[in-house]
Amino acid sequence: MTRKDFELIAATLRYCDAHTDTVEEERLVRWVAEKFADVLAGANPRFDRVRFVKAAQTAGSREEVSTA
Repeated sequence: MTRKDFELIAATLRYCDAHTDTVEEERLVRWVAEKFADVLAGANPRFDRVRFVKAAQTAGSREEVSTA
């Protein structure tokens, strides 16, 4: 995958995050972003998990980014 692919996935998740109506929906989008990050990190040793999860969130997201 290319950087553009990672950016496209993050942008799609950010869009979903921006259109959540409840905390539960926001947590679900966050969970999906973290699952994507897990898989993408396994596929690319240079993948920056924290950067990806941050890019997948809107500025108003409530939760901190996990490094796990």
